[in-house]
Amino acid sequence: DLNGCIVSDTINFTFNPLPRFELGVDTAICEGESITFDGTSLAGATYEWNDGSMQSTLTTSVGGVYSLQATLDGCIFIDTRNLRIKPLPLADLGMDQVLCEEERFILDVTQIDASYTWQDGSTDSGFVVSQAGDYNVEVNLEGCIARDTVNFVFNPIPRFNLGADTVLC
Repeated sequence: DLNGCIVSDTINFTFNPLPRFELGVDTAICEGESITFDGTSLAGATYEWNDGSMQSTLTTSVGGVYSLQATLDGCIFIDTRNLRIKPLPLADLGMDQVLCEEERFILDVTQIDASYTWQDGSTDSGFVVSQAGDYNVEVNLEGCIARDTVNFVFNPIPRFNLGADTVLC
């Protein structure tokens, strides 16, 4: 209103919803595994990962930070997830062995923060071998599992008798 002259105007606002999705919480996988991050496909949305790929999903086995940007009707939403790669534990029992009967051999797979399960269900980091057969261990480190098996053969000790003591002239 200016000196009795009235002018009016109208504007219409449309609020487009954000293209929301969840990549989930930061996570860790074992070395050698892969994971698929899924931005859940939204009809009409375009996607771009921080590595430049343009799909709504990304499969990887490399640790790092992963970000996905979704754009829909001019609205942008970004979610980020950190991936840590956990090392596999070592479970190396060595080569198969041939020993003499009555010998003992100690298998040892000690690692910090690992847990162990041997073929007989025992859970120490070491195992004393005293009989022929297969021996196996499962080593668990932060949920990552490694296994190994070794075979032992025990040869008999040669036994002989020279007879009674004899005196000769």
